Amino acid sequence: MDHIKGFNRDQLFFTSMDEMVPKDSFARIIDLFVDALPLKELGFLHMDLHTEGNEPYHPGDLLKMIIYGQLPNVVKTY
Repeated sequence: MDHIKGFNRDQLFFTSMDEMVPKDSFARIIDLFVDALPLKELGFLHMDLHTEGNEPYHPGDLLKMIIYGQLPNVVKTY
């Protein structure tokens, strides 16, 4: 197992991800949609954090990635 490493000091950082994502992108719609969902009431597990172990990813962020990854299968462009 490797250690957690620091940031590359030579890497360029963007000022905001809003500059990188177009205003009409599906990513913005997915972001707003998932943020509006009551994830805990919908049965998503692991919404509460525990004191042991490494910090997990937020279930909402994982759901956003799954929806965005499946988008080409839902919206077919011909």
